[in-house]
Amino acid sequence: MNTNEEHQKYLMKIHISTSSNKTKEVIESELTWLEALDRDTNLCIPTPIRNLVGDLITETSAFHNENKLIITLHRWVNGDVLNREPTSNETANLALIMATLHKHSMQWNIPDGFNRPIYNSDNLFTTLNQLKQLLHLELLSSEEFAYVEQSALKISKVIERQKRSCESWGVIHSDLHESNYVFYNDNPRPIDFSNCGHGFYLFDVAETLLHLSYDNRKIFIASYIQNYFIKYLQGESFLLN
Repeated sequence: MNTNEEHQKYLMKIHISTSSNKTKEVIESELTWLEALDRDTNLCIPTPIRNLVGDLITETSAFHNENKLIITLHRWVNGDVLNREPTSNETANLALIMATLHKHSMQWNIPDGFNRPIYNSDNLFTTLNQLKQLLHLELLSSEEFAYVEQSALKISKVIERQKRSCESWGVIHSDLHESNYVFYNDNPRPIDFSNCGHGFYLFDVAETLLHLSYDNRKIFIASYIQNYFIKYLQGESFLLN
């Protein structure tokens, strides 16, 4: 959305989902974290803009519809989505972005009423049950689903072995891949925090590594540890396999 101000662009979001992850409280919690990141770090992020009465969310009714629409406004983040594998330097800078997010989460006092998804074993099996519906639609074979189910069980065991502490668990982006960061003058900028929630920092790292080459995974981890050393990453060589 452009304005009369030169070089000023904004992103307006209209939230029409009625799912539990799109309630006013949940959406407002995402914006609360974005405001804190804007205040406490030097990250360029889609900072929310409060309305004329100082609220993060504006509610309105659709024409001939009693359901309320939730509208939010964000500053536009300039940059380009990569259509290629990031370079080694770009990968190292991306790791710095994630380390900055995690360091902030470790030190941030989560306010009362903060309501975001929790990425644990329960969340994993909820997703698995949703995927199971594809069997009835014949979009997934029983054999294919069995492989997915076995993988989910293995992942669940890894999750359960992790110990929660301020150094290992906090508010995470949870979806930082090539579609959710842009590059501006070779510097990465994280966008789309709509899936942020509570989870292990290791989970956040793993989500990003899934989309990187083997060599870039090593660069990412080395840069991440170098910038903000996280004790629980020591010895987690399975990330490189």
